[in-house]
Amino acid sequence: MPGQDYNSISDTLSVQPPAQQAAVSTGLSDELLRPLLNPPPIDHRKEYRRIALHLIKFGAVLAALWILLDVVYESFPYTRSGVDIVIAAKAEQARTAPIFAPNAKIRLVVFGVSTAMTGFRPALFDSLFEGQVSSYNMAIPESKNVVAALQAMIARGEIPTHIFLTSPWLEVAPPSFFQPIPSDQQAAKLLFPFHWMPRDLAIFAIRSRSAGGIRKFYEHNRNITQQMIADRGWYFIEASSLFPDHRLPPDFHTSNDHPNLPDYRPPQNLGVEFNAMYKILEQHHIRAYVVPIYSRASGSCPPAPDKHPYLPDDSKFPLIKTIGPDYFLYPNELFSDPVHVNPDGATRYTRDLFTLVKSVLSADMNRLSTLSSANHK
Repeated sequence: MPGQDYNSISDTLSVQPPAQQAAVSTGLSDELLRPLLNPPPIDHRKEYRRIALHLIKFGAVLAALWILLDVVYESFPYTRSGVDIVIAAKAEQARTAPIFAPNAKIRLVVFGVSTAMTGFRPALFDSLFEGQVSSYNMAIPESKNVVAALQAMIARGEIPTHIFLTSPWLEVAPPSFFQPIPSDQQAAKLLFPFHWMPRDLAIFAIRSRSAGGIRKFYEHNRNITQQMIADRGWYFIEASSLFPDHRLPPDFHTSNDHPNLPDYRPPQNLGVEFNAMYKILEQHHIRAYVVPIYSRASGSCPPAPDKHPYLPDDSKFPLIKTIGPDYFLYPNELFSDPVHVNPDGATRYTRDLFTLVKSVLSADMNRLSTLSSANHK
């Protein structure tokens, strides 16, 4: 109030109740201050129900968004990257489609990564054996998982008699309580299968501009996938071809080339994947052969004559045998990029593989025929 000094106001407030002190100091009435100074008791159950309701609504929105993204992802499979399209198509073939011809004496599955996928032509290989062999190219880019495909085929009666291994099998740490899923990548793929969809859609849109538009590019991806299925898993990676006519120039080199040093297959670890694979071989009497893949002559020298053991002790695993050199060498003209062969290179590799395994598979055919005759007596 005008005319009062600070000390007189302080004396007045010091003898008043707190509510009146606040009213005097702030100029607010008792009615406005009472809810702040004496709040009503909180109903904790009601508050918990309110929080729970908000969490349920939030979870429902997330679930609806997850379902929507998954529906879009599954409805337009040919907008994905080429790797994902091939992986999904081959996994579907392993789960649902006929793999082998019914009357073939040898039922063969070839495993490996993209080099084997582009190199092995099942139709040509089978024709060289005059129909006695029925083969399928189950090689998948960026994947060395043998067990999953074998389990999927065997579960519906498509049991191979032989498998070819062109690259090391996948070895993962066994699941544990703290890490039930072996890798973060697998966890992301399991929980969010569409996590690469924004990237894939952006790349698809960019590439479609030079392919006649979105609809034509989508149909193109569908057609080449259907062609891969018709070719029994063989797939030429045309998108990675760097030069006209899908042939590298004779003088092509990369910084990773080492034409004076041989490559070799390093010894493999015997872990969870190997144990599961070998158990399947034993249960279904499947023979596995480790066979060569291929390399550029401008990038590697001929394989060393002294072979490096593929398994620590071959004698303990009689169902797995290594055949031939570590790799075949081919000229640049048989490659479409630094790593993968073109269709002519695939024909060359398939014929070389036939020449290498012909006597072994022929002997196995005779053995299987003898066993079959003995079982029918």
